[in-house]
Amino acid sequence: MRARLVWLLLPVIVGGGLMAVPAGGASGAPQAETVCTNGQSRETITFTPGVSETPSAGFWFSSGELGTEQCTGPVLGYEPTGPVTIRHHGGRFGTTDPDRCSTGGEGWGVATHTIPTKDGTKTIVNTFTFTYGGLSHGGITGTFDGDYYSGTVAFEVLEGDCVTTPITKARIAFAGTWHPYRARS
Repeated sequence: MRARLVWLLLPVIVGGGLMAVPAGGASGAPQAETVCTNGQSRETITFTPGVSETPSAGFWFSSGELGTEQCTGPVLGYEPTGPVTIRHHGGRFGTTDPDRCSTGGEGWGVATHTIPTKDGTKTIVNTFTFTYGGLSHGGITGTFDGDYYSGTVAFEVLEGDCVTTPITKARIAFAGTWHPYRARS
């Protein structure tokens, strides 16, 4: 039987101010928030050594094909002419202390978003941090906050059950909001 583990994260609301966009983006005028979701596209993530009831820290990385995103408008001033692609390069979990399924944890990661535009392809690298709570009623909730993109994520466990074997693979789904660059502490 396959376990199902879900992260539900609240979108981050962005305050006003001028939007910082990469060279070649739209004007510096404030933009409406753009939400991107990966819809039916599901990227597979591998965790090593895995997350279980044994406290652990380790690495995670994308082990599948590129994910795609559908966006509600311009991405940092760039108007997509098709699906935005995303590759989660990976990162670490258990960065403050070892993570456990029952108590949750934290970590960081890096993702590259590639945006097709009428003027060619634009690339945005988003470094982010995340925290999550313990497994509760079949789900895990938490938040992630990136340099340019923050939002919600859910994942379906593909390998492991968190109790008898560590979770080592999951398929992710997410929705996020683009915002001006903000340094994280």
